Amino acid sequence: MEESLVNQQKGIIEYCYMNLYNFNLLEKEDRDEIISIATGLLELVKDNELMSKIITILYEACFCNDMKLEEIWELYWLITSICFSNSDVGIKGGSTRLLYNAIFDHVTNVLPNKYNYQFIGERNKDVVVIVTNQLLGIRHAPTIRIFDYAYTLQHELHKSVVIINDSGTNYSHSPNIHNFRTFNYINDYNDINSINYKDESFYFIQNPDIMPNLSSIHNLANVIYNLNPLLVFNVGGSSLVADYCSFFTTTLSLPCSYKIPISCSKYLLVGRRLNADDKDVINLILDYQKIIELEINYQYRQNNMIYSRKQFGISEDRFLIAIVGNRLCVEVSNEFLIELRDVITILDNVDIVFIGEIINKDMIKKILSYDNRVFFTDVLNEAGEFLRHCDLYINPKRNGGGRSSFEALHFGVPVVTPKYGDVYYTCGEEFSYNEGDKLVELVEQYVTCPDYLLSKKELARDRAKHLANIKANMEIILETAENDI
Repeated sequence: MEESLVNQQKGIIEYCYMNLYNFNLLEKEDRDEIISIATGLLELVKDNELMSKIITILYEACFCNDMKLEEIWELYWLITSICFSNSDVGIKGGSTRLLYNAIFDHVTNVLPNKYNYQFIGERNKDVVVIVTNQLLGIRHAPTIRIFDYAYTLQHELHKSVVIINDSGTNYSHSPNIHNFRTFNYINDYNDINSINYKDESFYFIQNPDIMPNLSSIHNLANVIYNLNPLLVFNVGGSSLVADYCSFFTTTLSLPCSYKIPISCSKYLLVGRRLNADDKDVINLILDYQKIIELEINYQYRQNNMIYSRKQFGISEDRFLIAIVGNRLCVEVSNEFLIELRDVITILDNVDIVFIGEIINKDMIKKILSYDNRVFFTDVLNEAGEFLRHCDLYINPKRNGGGRSSFEALHFGVPVVTPKYGDVYYTCGEEFSYNEGDKLVELVEQYVTCPDYLLSKKELARDRAKHLANIKANMEIILETAENDI
């Protein structure tokens, strides 16, 4: 797109942002044009302030009376995805939680409750339903978590587990919304009714319809109502189906992050201790909701993949730092790269490897300056297996990364992370640093002090063993349902 046109569109965004109070007065055709410009710019601009103004405009559009449910749902997930990938971008004067609550209210107004509440003594306590809004394969960390939870509930706690993919992220695409943050969906899952994991098999249902489909929500709720389970456990992002089940049974929601889940389920599960920063969010939760603090669990999955440094041209006698992620193109900032450049400039026996999809390799190499000491593996099947060949895992400021940091801990690879996001809560205080600390000084301790490195390796393995105790958390979930009144 020509620079002059981009600048013109930025001017339109600035004007709209300054006049948000008039947004609902626009004709739908004019508002659709603004939404088209705004979503198109999101893919082009990198300025966090401008991106925040854009998603604020999109957020306000969702509350206009003539917006279709399908458009609102698509914008909800676009906004959610942008804010997850970029921790410095957010809605000004609004909340995705309030937007989701409004969506759920609309759904329940159209589909009013006709179910009788099933009290605990009336339920089949041997059945647990796990609902998710997306189910992919074993290279997808949230999917692995669903399988691990289902396995523990069925194999160790002797429950019969039903997994339902309500396909909430398989939504329709409006022509005026330039949505570059689409979610994967496996059509072949529509043709199966069971999923095998390890030595267990789970009954499985995948919604084949584009969401939000009110008939599908109603039909899946009917299926769950007739199963009469002990509880409905939503694992992942917001689920209209799981939340609708709150009308007749105990519902619990656990996100694949350490944030308070955006959900209308009764119990909101948070994988950490609450702190003062949670106050504003806690003030927004619904009157009937309760928060339960627990830990996010991970288990290492044995596999047959074998990697070596040699296959990527990395010397065995170098101190190797790993940067890992599926969204590194947006998660690795120039500021972070400059810190890494300081590390390899001062510590001349250190190399860096980026594990994951990287499309801006030339830009990274240019900033880091040392081409022969920077390596890229691209996407690896069972990428955790390569981490065993690394000496240190460094995390940029981001929301994701919990599973890969756990895999590093599992192999005794220490982690260095800011006190923010999933990696921080996965690894804990022992592996975190404060704002203002110099990354090069932190790394230097590991490189130059063998005893320090060895002690941190032991702490890493101990932390991984602690996080692998899925059974304890599943027992908390079952106990919560059994005591629910």
